[in-house]
Amino acid sequence: LYVRLGRIAEEKLSDDRRAVDAYAKAVGHAGDAPELLLALDRLHGRLGDQKALADVLERRVPLAESDEDRAELLYRLAAIQIEAFGDKAQGLGTLRQALERAPEHAAACKALEALTDTPDLFEEAAEALEGVYKTLGDHAALARLYEKRIGHASTPSDRVRLRLDLARVLEERANDAKAAQAALTAAFADDPTDPDVLAEIERPVPITSGW
Repeated sequence: LYVRLGRIAEEKLSDDRRAVDAYAKAVGHAGDAPELLLALDRLHGRLGDQKALADVLERRVPLAESDEDRAELLYRLAAIQIEAFGDKAQGLGTLRQALERAPEHAAACKALEALTDTPDLFEEAAEALEGVYKTLGDHAALARLYEKRIGHASTPSDRVRLRLDLARVLEERANDAKAAQAALTAAFADDPTDPDVLAEIERPVPITSGW
């Protein structure tokens, strides 16, 4: 009965609030049926009730049929947490869950990349992105991430370690020996006595003839 009332209110009367009340009562009787939550998702979205929509999205996640569907729901939930609730830390955690299920979810990845501009969240976001890029084999993005991490390093020693990581990615995964040599040169400038830098710095020589 409540499902029928909700359908009439939404489709015949264009009364979204009455439809929400009816579908909510239907959920109270039947439980979190996927079709009922989908209707509430649609209605709360039209009404702009972000808090209620977030609750529905969270309840839809375990009922989704595939990891791709779960990732999309989690991405939408994260967007609300970040944009409507202003809780970037919570949104980051939700984005991580989305990308654990579907690393190829481009919108979730882009949203996580945006969070690297928040200093307090940079390391956690960067760690999650590193795993995503490695899973996808996106060596160019991984190299850009390492370059960004270098910019956040607080000491020359930290920069050296990160530049060594960057050089390995550029040489071994991106096949860019010239850029790898540039990273090693920068590491050498940070600390010309570091034994790891001294051990690595000549490796690109046969390809680039830069030394």
